[in-house]
Amino acid sequence: MAVVKPKTEMVAQGHHVHSLYVGEFDPDFINNPHVTSRSMHNEGFSPEFLDEALEQVQYPLFGRWGLIGEKGGNDIYADRCSVYIFGQYYGRDGLDLKTRGLLVVSALGVLMREGVLPTWTNACRNLGWSEDQLKELGAVISHVGGFPVSRGSLMMMDEVFEKRRNITGEQAGTGPSRETRRDLYVEACKMAETLFGNPDGDFDDISLPKGDNFRKQMVTWVFGYLFTERNLIPLRAKVLSVIVMSTVIGRIKMARRWMGAAKRIGLSRVEVQESILTTALYGGWPAANEALEALAAEWPTQA
Repeated sequence: MAVVKPKTEMVAQGHHVHSLYVGEFDPDFINNPHVTSRSMHNEGFSPEFLDEALEQVQYPLFGRWGLIGEKGGNDIYADRCSVYIFGQYYGRDGLDLKTRGLLVVSALGVLMREGVLPTWTNACRNLGWSEDQLKELGAVISHVGGFPVSRGSLMMMDEVFEKRRNITGEQAGTGPSRETRRDLYVEACKMAETLFGNPDGDFDDISLPKGDNFRKQMVTWVFGYLFTERNLIPLRAKVLSVIVMSTVIGRIKMARRWMGAAKRIGLSRVEVQESILTTALYGGWPAANEALEALAAEWPTQA
């Protein structure tokens, strides 16, 4: 029998209605892949598959509300989407649910999807990501999507954090340290070496006049600030987030280079593959397909 969940808190934001459902998952469940034994190609959109998708994933993320939103209601399309997304996609092996949630916010943030980003920001809090970790993700967005996009996504996230605190009484995040280090460029080069095998990282082929220090500034910002000073998100998840962001906005060349970085730091090919497949839901299949082709070229499967 389906478990009855508490009523979902809602908040209106323009013409959008977002879920502020507060729930929690079993840590063992979210830190491992949720692998379903069901498949659409064998049973279609069966009531049993729908129940599994709702009870195990969708309701704990968002509470009981229509996936398509209040106007979409819980109609046949919403039910089919629940099975397809939270049953089949999220029921695949290779990527744990907590990381998958962070990657969804990566995609929605860089795309500035105001109709969905707040709901997923709240869902990531339910998955155990802290305010400060999600704000760190918003900072990383600046590198892939630009600063206006980073600012916009951070503002939407902050509204969610404030409203959620009003419901739960949670304390605000402490924020990153204001301290900086004088050897930041040196540390940045070490991080770039770890990820890309050279101290310039993926900026090693910038065409600039001799003596121009712009490459050093970029290395310091990305590998020093975003990846060294700000280190609350595990490195593996942060690398996957850059791949996802690059993919959903069609920057496949950049995504491919970061696929190489993922391989260097010990991520598995299937983790990268599942990250790319997740982008199909939030950035569309064409971008995901191009990224899969890049993965095949950068990281061929075993014969």
